[in-house]
Amino acid sequence: MREMNSRESIKEEFTSIDKDIDNEMTVYLMGGGAMTFRRLKNATYDLDLLVTTRDDFEILRDLLLEFDYEIVENPIEEYKALGAAVLLDKDGACRFDIFDRKVIRKLRLSDGMRERAEEVFTGSKLHVYALSNEDIFLFKGVSRRSRDVKDMVQLVETGLAFDVMIEEFQNQLPMNKGKAERDILRDAPENHPVIAFERALESLPMTLPRSFMTQIEQEADRVYAEFEIMSNIEEQTTITDIADNLIPRNTVIVNSRADVKSIVEGLAAKGLVELDSENIRLKKL
Repeated sequence: MREMNSRESIKEEFTSIDKDIDNEMTVYLMGGGAMTFRRLKNATYDLDLLVTTRDDFEILRDLLLEFDYEIVENPIEEYKALGAAVLLDKDGACRFDIFDRKVIRKLRLSDGMRERAEEVFTGSKLHVYALSNEDIFLFKGVSRRSRDVKDMVQLVETGLAFDVMIEEFQNQLPMNKGKAERDILRDAPENHPVIAFERALESLPMTLPRSFMTQIEQEADRVYAEFEIMSNIEEQTTITDIADNLIPRNTVIVNSRADVKSIVEGLAAKGLVELDSENIRLKKL
């Protein structure tokens, strides 16, 4: 088990970074690091940071390498699934998981998240903002890391604004487009961030507001319907053919041709299929 990092040791790391960067930089702290700054946790194993530009990502990565951090070449499976842009580790220091504006295949740093965040470290050039408890909850919910469930429970107990979370969740959709979304729907729909979030919520030992759960369940049903429809498209097919195949099976939320058309239009918007009136073709990616 690696050493945990307290609020003070995290501040020391940020102070060291602040001394060595040349230009203003703003980063957003997620997960256990943000919870540690808010004193919801005594310590954390790693720091999950979202940067706002690709340049800042490269500057921060290179600076940590100069501090004798090493890139984790083969992170354990749960971190590969999380999709960190780069993981950097050093004995006796904080571990950094740095993301370039979006946690790959998951949520992106939105304007709403920036507005809700609070500044927790102010250096001469480095400014660190902790995401709101609501946004930390969302990120933890889609991460698929079993150890995040305990943190999610603690966040719920702080009194979350579920209306804010559902608005943010809806605004993030679709979370992926093109090849990334196609691969996850085709190969492992259970790993889709919407499905991961639904399962994380179902694992919590508490009852969440029904209106919130209903919204998430509806989006999860839609993902499963997308998977079924993608599985029914060969080179080319029609909306009517898919409806005739799926409706009698009653296995997904497809009760009419209109339902199929709506879901196919969503797939087209994500760049997965081409829709020409009645005809559907898989898009070459």
